Amino acid sequence: MVTGTFLVNDHYACILFDSGAEKSFMSTAFTPFIDIAPVALNSSSEVELADGKVVSTNTVL
Repeated sequence: MVTGTFLVNDHYACILFDSGAEKSFMSTAFTPFIDIAPVALNSSSEVELADGKVVSTNTVL
């Protein structure tokens, strides 16, 4: 894993790259800063956060 601060659409984002992960996720708090409309899926994915909390999402960018 590698972490760092990177520019995404001219906004700084703290990013964790995990080459063993099947998918990548971003906080919904960041979506106002990018010019991509979210799309709802028919199925959802569970995501375990760094604090151990598990959240479910069915939205992709």
